[in-house]
Amino acid sequence: MQFLNHLIFPGGFMPHGNCYLWTPGLIWLHVVSDSLIALSYLSIPITLLHFARKRRDIPFSWMFLCFGAFIVACGVTHLMEIWTIWFPSYWLAGALKAVTAGISVATAILLIRVVPRALALPGTQWLIAINRILAGEVEQRLQAESGLRRVSEDLEQRVAERTAALEATNHSLRESEQRYRTLVEHAPEAIVVLDLDVGRFADANENAERLFGMSREELLGVGPVEVSPPFQPNGQPSSVAAGVELEKALRHETPRFEWIHRNSKGVEIPCEISLVPLPSSGRHLVRGSIVDISERKRAESEIYKLNAELEYRVKERTAQLETANRDLESFTYSVSHDLRAPLRHMDGFSRILVEDFGPQLPPGAKQHLDRVRAASMHMSRLVDDLLNLARVGRGSLKMTATDLNELVSETIQNLEAETRGRAVDWRVSHLSPVECDRGLLRQVFSNLLSNAVKFTGRSEKPVIEIGEDLIEGAPVIFVRDNGVGFDMKYADKLFQVFQRLHGDEEFEGTGIGLAIVYRILQKHGGGIRAESTPRNGATFFFCVRQQVPVSPASFASLRGEE
Repeated sequence: MQFLNHLIFPGGFMPHGNCYLWTPGLIWLHVVSDSLIALSYLSIPITLLHFARKRRDIPFSWMFLCFGAFIVACGVTHLMEIWTIWFPSYWLAGALKAVTAGISVATAILLIRVVPRALALPGTQWLIAINRILAGEVEQRLQAESGLRRVSEDLEQRVAERTAALEATNHSLRESEQRYRTLVEHAPEAIVVLDLDVGRFADANENAERLFGMSREELLGVGPVEVSPPFQPNGQPSSVAAGVELEKALRHETPRFEWIHRNSKGVEIPCEISLVPLPSSGRHLVRGSIVDISERKRAESEIYKLNAELEYRVKERTAQLETANRDLESFTYSVSHDLRAPLRHMDGFSRILVEDFGPQLPPGAKQHLDRVRAASMHMSRLVDDLLNLARVGRGSLKMTATDLNELVSETIQNLEAETRGRAVDWRVSHLSPVECDRGLLRQVFSNLLSNAVKFTGRSEKPVIEIGEDLIEGAPVIFVRDNGVGFDMKYADKLFQVFQRLHGDEEFEGTGIGLAIVYRILQKHGGGIRAESTPRNGATFFFCVRQQVPVSPASFASLRGEE
């Protein structure tokens, strides 16, 4: 390392720039000139190397590599001239010049040795003479080709005459070739050729031999009747049924039908056959493609058994569901009549106690009675909601064309008592008509809008927006408010029964209303989803007859950013 450092940065010498008195114009004149020379010297060897690689037929092409090395060394010395202007690395410059000198001397010696060989190469006059000789040979070749062409024309005439004589023989050979080509093209089916004039097979492939368990010679001695049972499954004799299908083939109808064959061991094989007439001179030939469909028949039999078993299970399950529905209806009747009576008694007698004996009751007793009445009323509402949920699942839809704008207007009017004294800003846009159960969809709007009214109770300027958006090509109805909202991590519980995201001390409710909305829309084939952030309101998106596309909602219009 010390040697290299001394070689590149020696001490005691002055940089070459001192000789130029560090005159900028003079220094840059040398720098630019040496740079251009070095760039040229370094680009020339690349061209020589490319030429030597492309023209490997040139003798002593290695000489180009020597010239390239020489020119590269010269270019490096010019780069060194630029370096020594600022750094006095004269020992390194001298070493590079010594290397350049060595390469130059070696190149000069090799060039002296190559010159005699280069001078011995053929000259231009020799090439011209060679071209003249070649031109003469080409002319002789053309004359010979002209003579050969005349001989060829005479030969073609003789071939045409010979072809006409052999055409009759070749015609029968082409028919045979076409028959075998058709057999090969339709492999791996079992293929036979039936000669209708003699009623026997005229040809068969290996798959036919394996299907019938017979050799080709044995097959050529029988016909379709001999390899079939006496009767087909429809009760028709095999000979009659075969004649009908063969007549169709001769009329070029290309029949395709199922058939029962019987192999040499007497085993019946269900098959599918397609027939095609073959061209022939004076003979009536039909090609039959035979596919063994035993596996398909077994699969069809299994499917039939499975379908029968499934149908029995469906009937059994239907009977169980009908029994369950009857039990549910009985339970609903019991809840409707038996459970409501005690609730009415609790509320009635509590009210009588307050009205008749209120002044005589201690203050704590009156509060307890108020709590009893509130609990009984809450229980009554819970029973009503449960009955509504049960009715949604049991009842059938009564589909009619419904104007949703009328339903929204009716629902807002029904909420007048709840919004009295509050300046609710209703923003209602036009909604498209849909095919739905009008009564059930009225309940959807009633539950969603009453929730919006309830959860905007603490807003200074409550805003409730009802409209319709086109999301991913689907019309989606939305109900949006600027109420308390909720955390989206609890969104999966929103449409479940008895699931509430706010306590009774904050907002009253039974936790069934959104579950009813979900069931109604699901029964219509639609869906609902919600988006919200705490204290920034909530938006409910729903479709009546299709699932809701997933797309982020914007709350800008409710925050006054429109």
